[in-house]
Amino acid sequence: MHVALLVASVLSLAALLTLRVYAAWQLPALRTPWDDDFYRAAAAATADKQGVFATARNLVLPHAGLVIEGRLNGYNDWLVAATKVRGALGISSNEVAFQTLNAVLLLLQALAILLFARWSLKDRALAWGFTFLYISAPVVFGTSRWVHTENLVLLAGVALSGLTAWLLGRGGRPRPHARLALVMSTGLAAWGIGLCTRAREYAAPSFIVLFLCTELVLLFRKRRLEAGVVATVTGTFMVPWLPAIVEALQVMLSKGGQSRYFHSLAEWIPHVAFYAVGPSFTIVLLALGVVVLVQRSRGLVQLLPASKVSVRRFLRAELSGVRPLVWSHLFLFAFYAAGFVWSRNRVTRPAVPMMLAGLGLVLIGIRSLPSLRAWLQRTPVKLVALALIAMSWSVLTYQLWFAFEGGKTYAHHGYRLEYFNYPLHLRPLKDPSDRHICFDGCPYDSR
Repeated sequence: MHVALLVASVLSLAALLTLRVYAAWQLPALRTPWDDDFYRAAAAATADKQGVFATARNLVLPHAGLVIEGRLNGYNDWLVAATKVRGALGISSNEVAFQTLNAVLLLLQALAILLFARWSLKDRALAWGFTFLYISAPVVFGTSRWVHTENLVLLAGVALSGLTAWLLGRGGRPRPHARLALVMSTGLAAWGIGLCTRAREYAAPSFIVLFLCTELVLLFRKRRLEAGVVATVTGTFMVPWLPAIVEALQVMLSKGGQSRYFHSLAEWIPHVAFYAVGPSFTIVLLALGVVVLVQRSRGLVQLLPASKVSVRRFLRAELSGVRPLVWSHLFLFAFYAAGFVWSRNRVTRPAVPMMLAGLGLVLIGIRSLPSLRAWLQRTPVKLVALALIAMSWSVLTYQLWFAFEGGKTYAHHGYRLEYFNYPLHLRPLKDPSDRHICFDGCPYDSR
């Protein structure tokens, strides 16, 4: 069963990534007059006045000017870079360059998830299967076909959880001759964490909570060298980020009461489960998330001071390994969920940070529970994983080839819940001003 799951997962992931590259080069992309056209125009305007050296520098180093029209838009740096390399790669248009970039970002997500899942599950077949289920989630695969900042949000969310978990999961003090290697590896991880500051403003709580958790736990464990490196390297990114995030958050909070985007929970939850996170990945996150919380809570109760365990020993146990990050991700999930319930601006995208918080909770939680990890490697669990892969393909097949009459009637409404995984074959646009949009009498109304 191990070999069957491994082969099915690898082939499925390869087929899906190949389909994404084919779509980037051969199939029409969605166009609306709203966010995606705004990002295209902003990138083109920036590319006209920015040189190649500045473009490359902005991709890897901290810089100002992250806020564009009230949005924290580090994704713009990537779009500008795509326009710059377009000629060298023989790409015919900016649109194909943007879609190629998104395909690359999707590939980076797959690599990040694969490494994260392999570190957590310690099983190749399960890691590849988990990676496919994540990449096949409609909001992941579908978003990669939109020119949207969520492409960077998704990559940054996975990287942030994985890098902080890797830092805290390393054990022991290094030998004197290994200190240089320690500084370099920690600095590289901290650089990756710093790059995660460029995701959208609504993802800022994840960066703040996970960064503070990592710093405080490193200091508690007396790993001061690593704490200093993380603070120094990441701090260079935070200097231009702090004023930018304050500006962007003010704009975001002002939109929280816009009831024209309001949808009831009874409408939002099933839509997100099928058209955003997807049935297969929703089942994975819910089932494993509950098991992780039950197991971690059971261990927590056994270590309570009331059971004659000293407070010092209790704290040392709960701050060991990657356990602090389990509770940090649980806090983030609850925070994002509470913010969503409070807000009147209920579109599909708030599911993204909740999904990423749940993903971090599951993978880091499994790493902290060897007994659960061993149970997941049993044959019945791998049979279920195969069934989930089949379910994911059935959902993808419907959404990509058959929904909305195969794409002929697909249109995006500005105030409706988004269908990120739009059909592969959209209707051709009639002229340069035409867009795939609707207002009243949308295809959604007949559903």
